[in-house]
Amino acid sequence: MRFDSFTSSHNINHRIERTTSVSTTMNEALSSAILEAVIDPTMVIGEDGIITYFNRAACEAFLMEADEAIGTNVSTLMANSADAANHGQYMENYRRTGMKKMIGRNRTVSAKRSDGTTWDASLSISEVTLEEKRCFVGTLRDVTASVERERLFSSVIDEAIDAIFTINERGLITLVNRSACRMFGYTEKELIGKNISILMPAEHANRHDQYIQAHMETGIQKMIGTDRTVTAKRRDHSEFKCRLGLSKINCTEKGATFVGLLHDLTHELAAREADARAELANKMRKQKALFLASMSHEIRTPLNGIFGMLELLRSTDLDEVQTEWLATCSRSAQSLTTILDDILLFSRADGGGIKLELL
Repeated sequence: MRFDSFTSSHNINHRIERTTSVSTTMNEALSSAILEAVIDPTMVIGEDGIITYFNRAACEAFLMEADEAIGTNVSTLMANSADAANHGQYMENYRRTGMKKMIGRNRTVSAKRSDGTTWDASLSISEVTLEEKRCFVGTLRDVTASVERERLFSSVIDEAIDAIFTINERGLITLVNRSACRMFGYTEKELIGKNISILMPAEHANRHDQYIQAHMETGIQKMIGTDRTVTAKRRDHSEFKCRLGLSKINCTEKGATFVGLLHDLTHELAAREADARAELANKMRKQKALFLASMSHEIRTPLNGIFGMLELLRSTDLDEVQTEWLATCSRSAQSLTTILDDILLFSRADGGGIKLELL
């Protein structure tokens, strides 16, 4: 009975061990199949940074066979020389302190293919224990296109002539372009994180946070989606007029994001004022010319009467003294006529009524 019991127990244990071994083998095969089927490049590295697993997608992404990658340090796949040089130190710090800088987080990195070309990837790292050894699983996703779009978008924003800001629902500046820095006289570092009210005159700055709060509570939009002229304040406290366009572009778990576009109206308003002054001056010149022409006509009419009377007087019998007096009156009337003609000519010249011709 004891022998039979021992034999039975031994057989049962053997079957359990065999079943466990088969199950483990199946799990390993299944895990390997799943990893190979993953469309994103996936690799496993040890605590020393040496690659121990490289799936098919990783081979295609890095243009190398798994045998070429396995056994090499993962830093050889990094395009950024600083990241590659510091990777060993990062792993050492993690082993010593347990501080996680990248594990469990997504981060955009630059990867390097075997032919030397690079691509942008979103990297996610997780920590696992295999056969009582700590390993790290890294999964990459090609984000080259989205990164290029972001770079292009950032370039467009930075090269824009108008000032562009983004602020959160607390009114704090989260993004600012170069034109905004030039327009207001601040550096980007001085503006990021500051309340947008620092760019407003006191009477508007004091009410700005209340407006945002009222909008967030009621949804009423007074300025969003409109175009209006506002007064802004530079770093040196000088004020200027600008056209403001405000939009609400995003609502996330972090809150609302507002985008403001400011167009400096200083030169435009100065040009308008100059045009208005020129138009007023031209109008005044025309009025002056019209007045002088009218005055000349009004004075010339009685002068003609004087000339007529002098001619009639000259036909009468006059002594020597009277004749001299008549001559003096005629000369004075003639001088007055010449002055009127000169005034009329000046008014025509001032009003643009005279064209000069080369002979």
